[in-house]
Amino acid sequence: DAFTLKNVSQCIFAYGTNLSEALKTADDVYKNYEVYKKQQEKLDFHMKFTFKKEAHTAFLCAQHSLNHLIQKIDDREGIYAGFYWFHQFWTRDELFSLTALLSTKKYALVKKILFAYLNRLDEHGKLPNRFPAAELGCADGTGLLFKRFYDFFSLLEKKRIRKQYISDDELRFLKAKLENVCFTMLKESDKGIILNKTNETWMDASKKEMYDGRDGARIEIQALQLSMYAFLR
Repeated sequence: DAFTLKNVSQCIFAYGTNLSEALKTADDVYKNYEVYKKQQEKLDFHMKFTFKKEAHTAFLCAQHSLNHLIQKIDDREGIYAGFYWFHQFWTRDELFSLTALLSTKKYALVKKILFAYLNRLDEHGKLPNRFPAAELGCADGTGLLFKRFYDFFSLLEKKRIRKQYISDDELRFLKAKLENVCFTMLKESDKGIILNKTNETWMDASKKEMYDGRDGARIEIQALQLSMYAFLR
């Protein structure tokens, strides 16, 4: 009985550490209400088909975490590497996470993220290690990009919905990009072996007592390169 609402069709409650934060959250919910409603409906739908309590709880927690990592930086929508320390889109983290978006059928967002990376390839066929960009490169970024394109394309083809998400013109654009990247990387390779610079791979270590910048020829980079050739074929 603290207050009474009259002639109100919608009321949003929000909280925050201060009034400004609470108002910002409420405004976001108001503007994106239909989007959040659809996300909740999808969760409710999956709940009906998840029978074991432990699996059901784990599924909801994982999907909840993923949904909250989907954010915007400028006009670019993507997946944060992790709250609260990584407020950027880290190339390999985001590309690894796309399998989760595919499993939850967020195909439009997957396409948006993949083509955003495709348009950011430099003249050497490389991607920066994050967005906004830093100086450090990402040796496995290009291979992961086209691996996820292959996964996406294969799934759409299997479901016979490829043209709903990737047009023939976009497919030709993708093929041209892939051909150019493969040619460029082979041209700059050492007899077909792809070399990376120090600290450009995932498993590098920077502490003095265990330093390994992993520069040179790394097996996972060669595997990703082969997967690009397979996709092109």
